[in-house]
Amino acid sequence: MKAFIIVLIALCVSADVSVSGNWVKGLYEAKQKLSLLDTKYEEILDVERQIHDKIDHAQLDYENALPSAKSEIAEKMSEMKSQIVSLHARKTRIIGVMKKILNKFPAEYKERLIREVHLEQRFNPVDDLLTSTLKMSSKKAVKKAVKKALKAALL
Repeated sequence: MKAFIIVLIALCVSADVSVSGNWVKGLYEAKQKLSLLDTKYEEILDVERQIHDKIDHAQLDYENALPSAKSEIAEKMSEMKSQIVSLHARKTRIIGVMKKILNKFPAEYKERLIREVHLEQRFNPVDDLLTSTLKMSSKKAVKKAVKKALKAALL
């Protein structure tokens, strides 16, 4: 009987994910993917800033242009605004993919990945709290989530 209990304990310990270390590879892969996605997000932000600058210059040109050239400038401005809309959609998709990757891990590893890849500005614990509480229906679950988020934010 003692041997059976010892074997059972050994199996439980070896099956525990945090003890066996099988999760480490997934953690590094997720970190690499998040870094790549963050780089792409930054590139999109840079392009978006450049287009906003071009729109500002085009607006000044529009105000000072001849009436015959105003329609041409207005077309270019509307084209640039549509580019900004498509860039915003791409940014939203990238953030969605990042959230999917992060949601595969427990909260402590999720927070660790966010800190290591420097995604604090994109993933705020307060925003996560707001989205999670909107999905909850019971008051107890909301109170529990609020306490957990405040505890995580204060650490």
